Amino acid sequence: MTATPLRARIMPYQKTAAALATENDIPLQGERVRETDTGREKTGDGETHYNDLDYDDDPAKLDGVTETGLTVLTGDPAAARAAIGAVSTTDIAAAVNNVINGAPGALDTLNELATALGDDANFAATVTNALAGKAAAAAVLLSLAANPDQLATGTITRSATSAATGFSVSWPDGATGTFTGTESTSFPGAIDSYVVTHVLSAVTTTYTQPALTRDSSGAVTNRPAIVVS
Repeated sequence: MTATPLRARIMPYQKTAAALATENDIPLQGERVRETDTGREKTGDGETHYNDLDYDDDPAKLDGVTETGLTVLTGDPAAARAAIGAVSTTDIAAAVNNVINGAPGALDTLNELATALGDDANFAATVTNALAGKAAAAAVLLSLAANPDQLATGTITRSATSAATGFSVSWPDGATGTFTGTESTSFPGAIDSYVVTHVLSAVTTTYTQPALTRDSSGAVTNRPAIVVS
């Protein structure tokens, strides 16, 4: 028996899945056929038997379907986007905002970040090396501050017992400064504490040697660490 095409209908032609499979007619071009028990639909092409048609919600049929086309079918733009993996402008804006995450306007693009880092692809290594250099230089200055007589320049001011209580200093990095010593009251002629300054490019660093502790013979038994400020 030759199957006859179904008549065109405004409403879907509806029967149970089993009944439609038994009929296995050829739906007309564009005709919708709905299974009442499953809720699934097929759309005819005027040539293919019902059993050989794909369901309209078959994922394979969504390949290449536009968001606009799906919106017409579903009436739901969000569902249409989800079906084809598309995103809205709102989704894109939210993703960008998540990346920026409140960064200030001057640092919210990759180019601005690169400029802030001096366009240095090895910025971390550059900073590490610079800090290491500063640490080494600071150690040298601290060592000199512990022996300020090496820095003395010009006239030295001395107490009545010849203790050096003041003089100008010249540092190897070009800085200048002064030395001010406090003479020991128990052992005249000896300096118990002092302050030496390091002035470079209008920046002053002060090295303070707290008071030394001496034994009964005047020998130093404790020398507190120099304080840098």
